[in-house]
Amino acid sequence: MNIENQKITALEPCYGPNGGNASKIYYKDGEVILDNRRTRSLLKYIAKKFSVDLEALRKNYGNYLACSQYVPLCINRFIILIPVKMRSPLGFYDGAIGYVNLDSIVDLKDAPGTPGKKEPQCFIHLEGGQVVPSLFSSGNLKQQITRAKIARDYFCYLQDADCKKKAWQEELEERFRKFWEIFGPPFGPETKD
Repeated sequence: MNIENQKITALEPCYGPNGGNASKIYYKDGEVILDNRRTRSLLKYIAKKFSVDLEALRKNYGNYLACSQYVPLCINRFIILIPVKMRSPLGFYDGAIGYVNLDSIVDLKDAPGTPGKKEPQCFIHLEGGQVVPSLFSSGNLKQQITRAKIARDYFCYLQDADCKKKAWQEELEERFRKFWEIFGPPFGPETKD
């Protein structure tokens, strides 16, 4: 499985050829791979590869976004996974939640007709040309996408906070240097003792 940055577009829970829980992995190049692991296990595997604690992510970003369910998962700068209900499970332990990478969403299209609770309400069109179902309405998904964008901005802020401080400090020092070149040293000319 290829989990490099910017490759994964979505993880969809599905039933495998033998009827057990499995997952479809969608890639930006259009490839779709069936993985025999449940989506939850696959997500844990991806998080482990990027050294990310999923519980801490859910807690921290849930607090920041003031939500407790469907918290976007910022794995890294390029993999921001939006939780989406993609199917109605047949059994209690069957997963219903899939994940869509924020930057891979091209369009949202409402389902034709009058969808029921167990049928897709809209379809998510992905960068690789694939389409995944959503039991959420397009309005609900737009809220999820907005929430994910806010989470990404917060993630970038946290990751770049030290860089921003350093850049700001360097910019301030440069401004003072230019000021001193024009108007002289801040405390007058140096005197020799």
